[in-house]
Amino acid sequence: MAQCRTLPMPVEIVLNNAVVISASGPAYRLILTLAIVFWGGQCRPLPTDDAGLCALARCGTSTWRKEKAAVRDALRQIIPQLERRHIRALQRADIFRQVRAEAGRLGGLAKARNARTAASENFRHQEPPSIQAAQPRLGLKKPQISQYGCANRHAEKPAVQNQTNTGWMAEPK
Repeated sequence: MAQCRTLPMPVEIVLNNAVVISASGPAYRLILTLAIVFWGGQCRPLPTDDAGLCALARCGTSTWRKEKAAVRDALRQIIPQLERRHIRALQRADIFRQVRAEAGRLGGLAKARNARTAASENFRHQEPPSIQAAQPRLGLKKPQISQYGCANRHAEKPAVQNQTNTGWMAEPK
């Protein structure tokens, strides 16, 4: 199953909030849970009714009734900051994407330009076909085949035969 990529959540916005710092244990858990749900949902609005928030926070109705005021107060302060940070992060990601796309486009253009330049230089340095066919190629020697049937760069030199062949390598006379 494909997962949706989310931006890293700036937890310092939540953890440094005065209401969150002074909140009780259950309220702290509810605030963190709702902030994570909000950020993970690409900063889409949270439900406004108590039943929806209670379900998203995964708590019971009695806990929600006790901690509702502290949670709503904290979310009023945290949500606008998270929205601003999310918009800024999306803008930065878009700028980076545009820069990478432009770099890729310029790289492709440079590669094509280099290929065209190399092809035109090869074409400029070639002689016309009639002159090129008439002239022998200089500097390229045809490899000579040695007595063993393989190309040998020293095949031009006469092979020195060993006069003292004895033993199992000696040729029969």
